[in-house]
Amino acid sequence: MRALTEALAISGLSILILGHSRAAASIEHNIAQYWEMQLVQQGRVPPKHGLSVGVASLLVWPYYLRFLDEDLSKLDLDKIKANRISHEDREKWMVHAFGEEGGRTIMRENPGDFLTWDEQLRRITVAQQRLPEIKAVIKEMPPMQDIENTLRTLQGDLTPADEDIPQDLLDLSLRCGKDYRTRYNLMKLLDECGLLEEYLA
Repeated sequence: MRALTEALAISGLSILILGHSRAAASIEHNIAQYWEMQLVQQGRVPPKHGLSVGVASLLVWPYYLRFLDEDLSKLDLDKIKANRISHEDREKWMVHAFGEEGGRTIMRENPGDFLTWDEQLRRITVAQQRLPEIKAVIKEMPPMQDIENTLRTLQGDLTPADEDIPQDLLDLSLRCGKDYRTRYNLMKLLDECGLLEEYLA
């Protein structure tokens, strides 16, 4: 209880200092929130948010570990540029993934997610330059087994199946969780570097 209370207090202070929740939430929260939104739209009662975040954390942890071996200097920039999604197709994707009302709302609130090629290239270049720093942060993350053991100790859910998340919803959430908010995260980085589908294959 002490550890939990201290963690919540530190997270809350970090959010107050930064002015947003990025310090306490990343792609795992987006994925969990996507499950919740979709299940509510289907008239189903979603799992508790904390349980879903735990499950989603275990889902994305292997992608962080795989990224430790990534060499962004070998990216084929011409191929990435050629495969860029058009503005029109991105709009269709957002409506497909989040529904008409949800998709339009998210796009309206996050116009910066419609990247120009110049902005995408700038982000790729920064990621290439700062790759050692990104990997250093990942190396500071606790072992995945510790997260799983903690969830087991707390009798929490461990898999999407434990939460009755169907496979189609799971697959979609891994591809569109990055689109819920503008905030930069690993899945957004992988997508902008043309690597997301390779990781999810």
